Amino acid sequence: MFDVKRLEGIIPPLATPLTEDEELDESGLRRLIRRVLEAGCHGVFILGGTGEGIYLSDQVQTRTIGVTVDEVAGRVPVVVGVSDVSVKRSVIRGKEAAQLGADVLISVPPYQRLMEPQEVYDYYVSLAEGTGMPTMLYNVPPDVRTDISVETIARLAEHSRIAGMKDSADFGHLASVAFHTKGTSFRLLCGVEHNLVPAIMVGAVGGTLAKGNLWPRLCIDTYNAAVANNWEESRAMQEKLTRFAGRMSGVPWVALCKYALSLMGICGATVMRPQRALDEREQRLAKSWLGEYGLIA
Repeated sequence: MFDVKRLEGIIPPLATPLTEDEELDESGLRRLIRRVLEAGCHGVFILGGTGEGIYLSDQVQTRTIGVTVDEVAGRVPVVVGVSDVSVKRSVIRGKEAAQLGADVLISVPPYQRLMEPQEVYDYYVSLAEGTGMPTMLYNVPPDVRTDISVETIARLAEHSRIAGMKDSADFGHLASVAFHTKGTSFRLLCGVEHNLVPAIMVGAVGGTLAKGNLWPRLCIDTYNAAVANNWEESRAMQEKLTRFAGRMSGVPWVALCKYALSLMGICGATVMRPQRALDEREQRLAKSWLGEYGLIA
């Protein structure tokens, strides 16, 4: 049985490397996994927003899980996104992920319309019980219509199969979740780079930070300083992480991440259509950004 206490530290939501015809680039995925694990990441999260999970074909989703589980080989937890628009569809995806070796499932609320709190509660309980898997909530109100209420999260935290959540809402929401789930086994992970240190201060156990694809060591060092209660170093590391993460705001993140990984020799820059690639101006900005921080020559 999976020990939810393993859900801690830096668990980056990985990009999904693709070929030009939008199939899985298996070699690229393996290189990316090796990169983040060699840096010291504490887990991997696949098929989330950065991983373009809802865009990928069923075949690519399946292959991504299989390759990831094989490459990780039990060293760290594998968290798999199963977000969809209904309980039935998410349960089907979750059961397949479980059969392929996933450790934990994670999902945003169904995103076709604004969900009522009881609908959100019923969705997650049905997903967890329908798959028999540890299940995490994924709250990302900028991208999904429903912002999961603190009251609903507190109710869900009492369920034995609800393992925790990734919270990409504002810091006030995350802090309130931490206070309302204190004393439970609920594992709260911060989803926003500039909130990492304060999140740990109020009770989060780590972060699922997308910039960990590009600079995993910075994310890990910031986390380590915070959990060691080294606040002077934490402040300095948080400032560095915040400046790095915010520098390219306004540029499409998935396309930026893929382009950056291509410059690092990890994989190609292909994103799933209808998302667009970076234009020439954005590519120049990306090269300057990565070069300034020493991530490319």
